[in-house]
Amino acid sequence: MHLEVTTQGAPIAGEPWSDAAIAARSTRGSGQFLSPTPDDLLSRAQHADANAVSDLLGQYGDAIRSFLRSRGAREDEASDVTQGTLIGMWRGLGRFRREKPGAFRAWLCTIAMNQLFNFRRTQAKVERLQEPLAPVELERQLAASQAQCCEREARRRRAFEITDRVWQRVAELFREEGEQVLFDYLYDSIHADVTAGDADFSRELHYSHGYVAKRRHDLPKGEYEKALRAEYRHLHHSKPQAIKPLPSYEEWARALLDDLG
Repeated sequence: MHLEVTTQGAPIAGEPWSDAAIAARSTRGSGQFLSPTPDDLLSRAQHADANAVSDLLGQYGDAIRSFLRSRGAREDEASDVTQGTLIGMWRGLGRFRREKPGAFRAWLCTIAMNQLFNFRRTQAKVERLQEPLAPVELERQLAASQAQCCEREARRRRAFEITDRVWQRVAELFREEGEQVLFDYLYDSIHADVTAGDADFSRELHYSHGYVAKRRHDLPKGEYEKALRAEYRHLHHSKPQAIKPLPSYEEWARALLDDLG
């Protein structure tokens, strides 16, 4: 499993790599490439097939590490960033859309380079914090950090409360369809990230295996988003108008994800 090695057109130091930049570099120059991704393997992984996801992660681990080394990453950096890249690939599989040959490999390279950028930026912050500080400045920074942590934790608790209410709304949608048991199973399997019990569950309740997989796949953009929009309307339109402008649904949803992180 190999990657192309080329130094032409490297991005400006300190800037993350764009999708276009990575895509261009993944298709030109001499060297070696990531091996093509079988369509069937990618499709099964995107539909939460645990074995396919495992195969996909195993297929690209060493290749991503080699790619990062070819871009100047140290061995210790490459190991950490490779793990972050694989996690990013796993989390983003459901959103990836293959539009042309090589798109998946270019997408992986984009994730890897931006992970490297973020890793180095974080390391630089750590190094700056380790520099000797005057006692007054140190106390000021510690106080500011503690205040930020308290605020961040409060936002996180609030975000979890909101998502709990959203899931209650989703459960109600399933109950209206007479599928409370299906919701309970999907909720548990999604939060545990386990799909191995689909076949047994389907047989026991006389569902088809494909139907259960489809309901899980459609849930984020179906019942969950419907419930999330309902919660947004409840929070922002059922109360008196605030002085400052209300966030759009998209802005609110992004902030909610950030607070959960």
